[in-house]
Amino acid sequence: MVRMRKSEREVQDRTIIDELMHRSQVLRLGLVDGEEAYLVPICFGYEQDVLFIHSAREGRKLEAIKAHPRVCFEVDEGEVISSKEACGWSAKYISVIGWGAASLVDDADKKRLALDVIMRHYGGKGPFQYDPASLDEMIVIRIDVEEMSCKRSV
Repeated sequence: MVRMRKSEREVQDRTIIDELMHRSQVLRLGLVDGEEAYLVPICFGYEQDVLFIHSAREGRKLEAIKAHPRVCFEVDEGEVISSKEACGWSAKYISVIGWGAASLVDDADKKRLALDVIMRHYGGKGPFQYDPASLDEMIVIRIDVEEMSCKRSV
């Protein structure tokens, strides 16, 4: 497990971590692209320590994952607290940083199940119907979450 410098801000309660993962609207996905880091904000679905995202069949994100399937991700929420003093500003926040392994899902039935997770994440009630041609044009990326670290300042 990752240790934080300010351990008093560490959150280990899995309920709190999962609640943030479920209510977050944007996930930032960190990838290795050749010699440089690549960070991309994405829509996602989260269920039982698995993240799902969808992608076109080509592009920088997909090529980076094929070359280096180890990924890092981050979600957060918070607000800046202003002060009359220059160095008196602060923030209230909660964030999760996690690590995992990405794999590509190309089976149509498994893609539908993964897309259902994404749709439910954003409030969809289902049942969901997907155009077969659209399914053929996309690929789903599955990220098996191996570790998550949560930090909060209130």
